[in-house]
Amino acid sequence: MGYPERPKLRITVQPNKGKVTIKFKQRDFEQLSVLAFALDITPTTTAAVLIRVTLGNKKVMQW
Repeated sequence: MGYPERPKLRITVQPNKGKVTIKFKQRDFEQLSVLAFALDITPTTTAAVLIRVTLGNKKVMQW
């Protein structure tokens, strides 16, 4: 899917990483999936990106 010639998004994490389990309502998951499709990444990676951006930027968190 998407454009194979486009460079892939690389997300690096600290070596000591943990696991987080989140359950979304169906509507929220569908919105996350639409965003993931637009970014050409998986819904899991999209959720990780949103969490990292939100934790690193207070303006995004308050929006």
